[in-house]
Amino acid sequence: MQAAAVRALALQSGSEVAAILLDHWQYTPKAKEAALAALLAREDRTRPLLDAVAAGKVPATDFSASQIEALARHKHEPTRDRARVVLATVIPPSREEVAAKFQPAIALTGDSARGRGIYAGRCSVCHRAGGEGLELGPDLLTVKSRGRDSLLAAIINPHQEVAPQYIAYEVNTKDGNAYLGMISRDEASSLSLRIMGGAEVNLPRANIRGSSSSGKSLMPEGLEAGLSVQEMADLLTFIEQLK
Repeated sequence: MQAAAVRALALQSGSEVAAILLDHWQYTPKAKEAALAALLAREDRTRPLLDAVAAGKVPATDFSASQIEALARHKHEPTRDRARVVLATVIPPSREEVAAKFQPAIALTGDSARGRGIYAGRCSVCHRAGGEGLELGPDLLTVKSRGRDSLLAAIINPHQEVAPQYIAYEVNTKDGNAYLGMISRDEASSLSLRIMGGAEVNLPRANIRGSSSSGKSLMPEGLEAGLSVQEMADLLTFIEQLK
């Protein structure tokens, strides 16, 4: 069944729609996207969809991140609880759960040399430290004295407190390009953005279609993924001991 047929079927109100859509879960990417949207649009279709996930007929990995988040926070409690069970393998841990996991790192003794390696692999593309790395976010030397609690919070929850100069903006141009970065220069005739990788792009205002910001940092959540509590302690120690 192709996307157009799926969308046409979704307009029907009969109770059999969910069963038809779920009967043979072999769709093209566009058709699968349309099928999921149709099934999630109504409560009486969402329940059989979650049952199909539980039965292994629909892979949990077929859901987008926004769909997973919406189901995990569904207003209908039974649906929300069911989703959290059947989608457990793809629901990312909350920032609160991650913060609780790494809280012991604050009191652990860290190894600065090992922390330097973690910085090089995960942080240097955006932060300078000890003369190394790219200058997109703040130089870590300038934040070293904040204390381990504050440093850990900034790593785990990068969007919680964002200084104005580090807020990310998306700028769309009239020739169809989109740029995500921080405003480095704002002039009457042009706008300059510093983008991931440290490069700076200069955009003539005459070619800008529009811009927007969510107030978030360019630093993504989840940079701690794969680290042990001890490795987080090593990273914190490296930052604290910068000179």
